[in-house]
Order: sequence, then C-alpha cells, then structure tokens
Amino acid sequence: MTLPVVEAQPQELLGELYVDDHWQAALAAVMNAEGDTTQASTAVEKLAATATHRTGLTFKIPASCPPLQLTAAEEQLKDSMKMLKDCNHIIGTSGNIHFHRDD
Repeated sequence: MTLPVVEAQPQELLGELYVDDHWQAALAAVMNAEGDTTQASTAVEKLAATATHRTGLTFKIPASCPPLQLTAAEEQLKDSMKMLKDCNHIIGTSGNIHFHRDD
C-alpha cells in the first residue's frame, strides 16, 4: 500500500476534522515498518499509549446519524414508559430518562 493511499483513509473518515500533523508519526511508523506487521503494530501501539496518557486529549469521531437500532430502542422505551404510566403501573413521576447523542 502506498503512502498516498494510507493517508487518504483517515482523511476520508474524518473529513474536515483531519489534521495532517496529528497523523504523521503514526503514518511514518507504519510506512517505516516496510511490510512487517508486527513492527508496525508495535510502533502504533506505542504511539497510542502515549496519546491516551496525554491529559486533555480527546478522540471524537462524529457520527453522521444515530444508528437505526438505537433510535428504535429509544422509541420502544418511550412507548413502554407511556403505556405503563397510562395503565397506572407507574405512579407519580416516572423519573428522568434523558437520551444524549453528540449529533
């Protein structure tokens, strides 16, 4: 696999959130391994371990839309809560259930 092909993949995935400087060490580690998957994996694992121990570092990959299963499960839960409340199986407030997504 050539470097331009490897570089294109995170660019396509992250779109305008892609920052070239953030990926150069990982890309160099993989390309310098020259086909040795064990060496490449070890190098990337070291970079990942270093990155995850940096305070304030956040990985955020935005979802284009919520998964259909999640949306369906939320609706089913809301419907079930309403049905239980309507049948007087929930007396008083039904508690606070908040669905949070980073859309």
